[in-house]
Amino acid sequence: MATLYDLALQAIRKHWAENDNAYPQKLLLTPAQYDELMRARRNGRVAINMGDEGMDKERFMGVPLTQSDTTPGVLVAADGQEWPLAGG
Repeated sequence: MATLYDLALQAIRKHWAENDNAYPQKLLLTPAQYDELMRARRNGRVAINMGDEGMDKERFMGVPLTQSDTTPGVLVAADGQEWPLAGG
């Protein structure tokens, strides 16, 4: 099963491929998903483990991170469509 880190990365790459490398508007995550993503980054899911001090907590792969208690976890595409971060 893919991790949230993997799902977010796949969604961003898909968006780039389908939108001439345009960046999505944002990743909208629950607070728990945000914490999971930060944990994955802190624990070495990125090439350079910078620790909390050097880690950008407001962006992932250049995409702004936002939080909401009511989201299922989505990538908000450049055109405003919401793409669920779900496997399969």
